[in-house]
This record gives sequence, structure tokens and C-alpha cells, in this order.
Amino acid sequence: MIARAPDGSLWLWMVNVSLGGWAGSSITWARSTDEGASWSHPRRLVTSPFLNISTLVKGAPVAYQDGQVGLPVYHEFVTKFAEILRVNPQGQVIDKVRIPGSQASLQPVVLVAGPEQAQVYMRSGNATALMASSTNDAGRTWSSAEASAWPNPDSALAGVVTRSGHAVAGLEPGTPQP
Repeated sequence: MIARAPDGSLWLWMVNVSLGGWAGSSITWARSTDEGASWSHPRRLVTSPFLNISTLVKGAPVAYQDGQVGLPVYHEFVTKFAEILRVNPQGQVIDKVRIPGSQASLQPVVLVAGPEQAQVYMRSGNATALMASSTNDAGRTWSSAEASAWPNPDSALAGVVTRSGHAVAGLEPGTPQP
């Protein structure tokens, strides 16, 4: 995942898979201040004190007004759940918030509706519906994830907020339809 940071630099997050497949993965971070011509030395994000494994990223980060970013991640070891990491400009995880009720949910996508409001949509691991949660306090807390009216056959999703503020989420192109 590559994105422009609030300071204008480019940030790159890579999922590194080791023994055990996705459950043994971790996230590595690098930064470019010259539009990608060169990159900082890659550093592994510390996302968990427990072996620091099983954290994956797929959705785009969101910028906070203080220059930090919210990185939507998920876990696949023993249980599945989604959370938002708060990452500072040096690429260090300074906080994380688990999305309540996101068990069996994967690949969170955050759509920002305003300075304090956002929604997160997640792939449903039980292959029934797109899961959804929202925040009204800039991501400090999230509502319990619930099945939305949108069906999801356990497929990857993507989302975007248009310039007019309209949020759009759906299955990624090429995803088999039910």
C-alpha cells in the first residue's frame, strides 16, 4: 500500500509473509521524500507485543489533522479482527483501536465523512454481508461492527470518497460475483 502522507512525502507499507502464511505476516514501512526516487531503510512496524506477527494491511490510510495517519489493519492468527493503527510521521505505531464486533472481518476500508466522522467497511469472513462500523470522535472509539444491507460473498472490497463527499464502497474489480 502506498499513500501520500500529510507532510507530502510518500509512505509505503508492505506485508511480509514468513513461515505459516498470512498468520505469520508482519508489516514493513518505508518513506520517500523525493517522489519515490529513493526510500528510507525499511522498518518493521511493531503492532503487537506477542511475537509481532499476523498483522496485514490492504486498505488505504487516512490522515489525521495532527500529521499522523490511521492505518486500517487486520489480524488472521487464531481469530480474525480489524483495528486502526495510529502511526506517527516516523513510522511508529503510537496507538491502536480494535473495531468492536469485527470478529471474522478482514481487510478494513475507511471512508472519512468529516473531521470527526468516518465509516469502516470490512470483508465478511462468514460470506454473507459487508460489515460496517462508524466513529464520531476521529477514530478514538468505533461502534460495534454490524452486517450492512450490502451482500458480500467473502470478497475483497475497495472504497473512495469523492470530492463532493459521497462515499462509495464495493467489491474490487475482478472479484467473482455470487
